Amino acid sequence: MHFELDPQGPFTLDVARTFACGLFTASRSCSTDGAVRFAFSRDDDFSLAGVKLGFDGQKVKGEAFGSTKGIERQVARIIGVDRDARPFYALAKRDPVLAEVLARTPGFRPVVFFSPWAAVGWGVLTQRLRMTQAARLAERLAREAGDVVEVDGEPLAAFPRPQTFLARSGFAGITDEKWARLQTVARAALEGELSFAALDREGARERLLKLRGVGPWTADMVLIRGVGPSDVLPDTEPTLHRAVAHRYGAKARLDEVSATWAPFRTWVSVMLVRDFRGQLPVLNG
Repeated sequence: MHFELDPQGPFTLDVARTFACGLFTASRSCSTDGAVRFAFSRDDDFSLAGVKLGFDGQKVKGEAFGSTKGIERQVARIIGVDRDARPFYALAKRDPVLAEVLARTPGFRPVVFFSPWAAVGWGVLTQRLRMTQAARLAERLAREAGDVVEVDGEPLAAFPRPQTFLARSGFAGITDEKWARLQTVARAALEGELSFAALDREGARERLLKLRGVGPWTADMVLIRGVGPSDVLPDTEPTLHRAVAHRYGAKARLDEVSATWAPFRTWVSVMLVRDFRGQLPVLNG
């Protein structure tokens, strides 16, 4: 199936290509041909789908594989083209700090996890593990379980589906306690508690925190990088506070500075954190 998405504003696939590319390898294929390929489980029924994406300067051109019906909306959210970005760019250009940061990342969009389930599962899996270790474990588990989609002739592993965790009593390299936590969140996913609709409403953070293995950091990560809102301020993210102090001055307060970012406080926050982390070698030099 082929489809098109309209970015509505400046756009590049570079952010989608580099978001955890080579890190979250269980779901993403890194290539040099300019296309972005990934496999994922759908928001609605966890069936498997995959896409190959290209950008012609005007529209995102997509080719879908696997369970393809109606996946355009989920893909649009993943790569940050599910809403009009032109007001964001107008806002950023009015702020000299944001304009400078944006100039280093032309076409920026806040890419998110493939689904809220993938964000929760990844957050729990990476606890006390290096992310590269977690990625290898996730990919090995997905391939053994058959959570794979052939995308453009290449078999890509999705992040393992909830059913995969519940069908086994454990997996080599994952502790019993962590496996129990993964089964808890997998069960919650199958019961609809981790759907996009369930998490995109009031009280979602409190419900996440009731799940075994989900702490404040994981809950906030899921809501910001799994659901993909545009105007939620991730004020528990320490790197954001450091980025604001670096860019706006040591005495700058996040709550005051961010008031001018509405209605794109999430987008600005992600952009600032991403830029700050990219500048760390220079800052520490």
